[in-house]
Amino acid sequence: MPDSHDTPLPRFRIEPLDTANHAAFRAFCAAHLAHLDDSYLAPSELDTLPSPEHPTFLAFDGTRVIGAASLVLDDYHLRGHRGRFRILYVESPDPDLYALLLDAVRPAPGLIDHWFLFVPGGADDLMRSALQAGFRVSRTSRVLVRPPAPVPDAPLPPGVEIRPYVVGQDEVVYTAIRNAAFASLLGGEIPRTPEETAEQVRSAGEDFVGIFLLSEDRLPVGVVCGMRDASDESEGPMLEIGPLAVLPGHQGHGYGTLLLRHAVRDGAERAGLPKAVLSVNAENAPALGLYLREGFRVVQELSCLRQEL
Repeated sequence: MPDSHDTPLPRFRIEPLDTANHAAFRAFCAAHLAHLDDSYLAPSELDTLPSPEHPTFLAFDGTRVIGAASLVLDDYHLRGHRGRFRILYVESPDPDLYALLLDAVRPAPGLIDHWFLFVPGGADDLMRSALQAGFRVSRTSRVLVRPPAPVPDAPLPPGVEIRPYVVGQDEVVYTAIRNAAFASLLGGEIPRTPEETAEQVRSAGEDFVGIFLLSEDRLPVGVVCGMRDASDESEGPMLEIGPLAVLPGHQGHGYGTLLLRHAVRDGAERAGLPKAVLSVNAENAPALGLYLREGFRVVQELSCLRQEL
């Protein structure tokens, strides 16, 4: 029999995220942020890990982290029987390492029926690795930025008013408008709850800029939300707009333009955020056209990759 010392040890190992390797995970995310969708990689969000809602596993080469897979399995995503990758990345496009990480992070059977991740344009190695692992492109999303510039006047028609959202009062109506407007929008079709809206505002803390409701003859028909986004250090702090939603029966009346201009002006004048950012499905031609007309420009394209489980 061969001596046991002749049997090579595995070069790589997979470990769950814990308090001992949390700092290494954060450093890995920060080192590769330029190649990743950073929607769920802000330092404040990484502080919440590890947790059952965010199963996370790391790939090590010796003592060095060379790969990570982390899922978002909150109530919202689970209602859609899906998981969203916070990060899925290996420093070298090694299909075996991707397979090991995906096997490790896979939830119990029956919990979700698919998972997805966003891959920024230009991240060719990640795109190839994800496609080799069985993911397929389901849709594309575009990130748009509006540089500091005067906001055109937007006089309100008779019977139309825009007012600030009232915490503890407007969660139900805000959520109902958002859900109705996004019911057929890929990626946004899962309805949110008023409790999730309240938690979004609460957890944003000082980054919450404002929500506004547009009413027609005292009936709320549109909403827009603004948050402070400081995730892109190269761009500096910006006003992140979203969602911007108008009830389907009230679209086509210019209410989206009124809400957008109100939010951009409020962010610049009251919050000191003259630059604004938002994202939109590339397939949503009316919304994309609105943003381009209002001075936004496409700065990034992301592909949403999905894999059935």
